[in-house]
Amino acid sequence: TEIYTLSLHDALPIYLLALKASAVVLLRMGNVEEGRIRLAKVVELDPQDRLGAAALMLIPGVGEEAPALHA
Repeated sequence: TEIYTLSLHDALPIYLLALKASAVVLLRMGNVEEGRIRLAKVVELDPQDRLGAAALMLIPGVGEEAPALHA
């Protein structure tokens, strides 16, 4: 049995994908604040936005509070 180790360079994309996926799941479940926190961390660690987390933060109600609807 061989044991493989990942360098930080190899592990970071895997971590970021898992973090983004968990953020999306939280958002879909209605836990917007926790999803927003996780997306913000992905944006921080992926400044080139290769994973598109910054784009998700632009969705109303995700990156900032959605504007109130006036009846």
